[in-house]
Amino acid sequence: MKQHLSAYDYSGQVATRLLWSLCLFFISLTTVIHAALSNNLTGSLELSGVNSQSDTLHEQSFNQRYSLYWQKNLTPYVVARSSLNYFNFGFNQNAGPNSWRKEFSPAAELYWKHPYFSLGATAQRRKSSSNDFQTDLTTDFLTTSFRTKLAKYPYLDAQFQRSDVYSTFKRSDRDTREILLLAGTGYTTQRSSIAYSFSRRNSENRIDHRKQIDYQHSLRLNHSQNVSKDAVRISAGYRLDYRQQSDIAPATGSLPREIPELLGLYSNDATPDLSTLDTIPSLVDGILTQSTSPPIDIGNGNINWNLGVDLGFTRSVNRVYVYTDVPSGNGVRWQVYKSPDNIVWNQVASATSRYSVGFSRYEISFPEDTTRHIKVVNSGLNEVASVFVTEIEALIDIGNQGEIRRHQMTHLATLGNSFRFSSKWSSSADIYLRHESGSSLAALRNETNYALGTRYKISATLQSGLRYELGLTDFRNRSSDIDKTSSVSCDLRYNPLETLAFLLSIASRHSYIKSMKTQELNNAVAKVTGDPLGSLLVATEFGWSRNNLYQGNLRYDAWSYRLAMNGAVFRSLDAGITYLYQRTTDARSSVARSKSQYSANATCRLTANIVIQGNVDLVNDFHNRLLAQEYLLSWSASAKLNISASTSLTQIKNNSHSNRYNAQLQYYVTPRSALTVSYSEYDLSPVSGSSTAALQAGFRTGF
Repeated sequence: MKQHLSAYDYSGQVATRLLWSLCLFFISLTTVIHAALSNNLTGSLELSGVNSQSDTLHEQSFNQRYSLYWQKNLTPYVVARSSLNYFNFGFNQNAGPNSWRKEFSPAAELYWKHPYFSLGATAQRRKSSSNDFQTDLTTDFLTTSFRTKLAKYPYLDAQFQRSDVYSTFKRSDRDTREILLLAGTGYTTQRSSIAYSFSRRNSENRIDHRKQIDYQHSLRLNHSQNVSKDAVRISAGYRLDYRQQSDIAPATGSLPREIPELLGLYSNDATPDLSTLDTIPSLVDGILTQSTSPPIDIGNGNINWNLGVDLGFTRSVNRVYVYTDVPSGNGVRWQVYKSPDNIVWNQVASATSRYSVGFSRYEISFPEDTTRHIKVVNSGLNEVASVFVTEIEALIDIGNQGEIRRHQMTHLATLGNSFRFSSKWSSSADIYLRHESGSSLAALRNETNYALGTRYKISATLQSGLRYELGLTDFRNRSSDIDKTSSVSCDLRYNPLETLAFLLSIASRHSYIKSMKTQELNNAVAKVTGDPLGSLLVATEFGWSRNNLYQGNLRYDAWSYRLAMNGAVFRSLDAGITYLYQRTTDARSSVARSKSQYSANATCRLTANIVIQGNVDLVNDFHNRLLAQEYLLSWSASAKLNISASTSLTQIKNNSHSNRYNAQLQYYVTPRSALTVSYSEYDLSPVSGSSTAALQAGFRTGF
């Protein structure tokens, strides 16, 4: 990599001199603009020259980013806004070969904010392209909205949205249109509320002539009330949902159709054949452009993400799509697993995957299989440093059917009661009823769930709780899924000091299929947390679980131990360490699988202006080993000059690695304007087969 800087020739020097001349010109220009413009218009601009050298390519580019924002009150109630964003990164190889390179986005909004109602309209176009012409997309978005704001009367709400997304360079890569109409009304009092909503979504793929029309009606009733001097609180709710969906496709050939998901599931675990995934609603919320919460980063060396869905009952599936917020790398590989219970998973063979740049998603396909839970697990280094997952979809291919119509009606009723018998004793009782009917639009089942709980405060420092839950499921069609689940849990909490707490919890869950016990899961957790020095938080946790699978005559035992310390060691030093150990054994095999993870982080303030930060993670998980390191040094040399340097090193056991280095100098000419110089070096040879060094000098300002 040392020879990269020597490759910068005379043309690079000329470009740098030109850039600095432009920067001096814009410093003077923006000072005049800021004084001359009214407060209605604000904006910013960034200019930089980049000289980059990879193993096989030498590039020079002039990067630009401009933003303008305008807002004006036309009347006391009417506001007009507009914006214009443009950037052109020329050749931006630092973020990966599929990185976005150019974008032009104008937008306008007219908003009428009356005391009795609000009315608005927004129009936006975003035209993007990349250095490889595969991500050239144009998005046209139009929305109008109306809502009343009369406190004594029911509100009215209406929205219209239309979006067109198509590939500018190659129309056959993507050409979709979606039209959404929303309408609703409702009324709320101090104790009760009622609401009704209607939506019509028309999604059209104009490449394969596939269309989906989706109608939804929803009625919601809620009431809550305190009785007997607030000793009893009663809450009740009812919801009626009706959904009708039509799929229109060519009569010949097969096309993938999304399967309605009941729950989104995720975890980070390198032993995917035996793991329980947590629920994450944002993974199946239908928003393809917004990252999940909590975020799931599959960039760089972030592997072993288990991403899945609960389909509600056993059904056929042969595709999974994983959407990302930015174009991702092709070096990521995916394995597919299925499970009847979200505990024991079996790998699905012959899975293949590809990244679709036009739709910003990984498309994983495999032979058709039947399951209730399906998940995919990523491996391999990603040449893009940071990529966040936005959505997951499970699909099944359908064919030789010109139009399919389905509908479903769902009734949901809840009743909750909480009782406060005394200052020490409280209890709760809840019931949940769900009834479904329709033509297989989603999981057709009837559910009844009961829950009873009580908590008693033995003393000022000691309390205990007990909870029992029973879930019954009646599948409308014959099913081999679990139809009865019962669980009991209890905990004991002891707080002898404000800075010291003990917790002991025990739980047992039993699952049945047609009155036959199929699974028993028992677990116990002991946890201690404390703050012995007032600024040092210490937590330790020990857990054990036994999972009996009676149908397969299997038994798994798992032990886990965790120790974490985090706090201020000295006035100038904050540090934290975490140790995690997990061990799983199979009663039929003498081989035990173990995972150990070590993490350490520190922030050291050498002076008031010099700060060093570092983070190291080492994971030994079964046959995998991952070492990740990040370091940062920042120095505020003066009120106008900042200097920083950072490095990120990632290495996996099979010698795959990625190394990233960066140094930056920033000088503020005015409070709003700054000159920047940075040098970056990226070694991605084991991932993408190339390494890159780049020298960048630039200027940014705002007005």
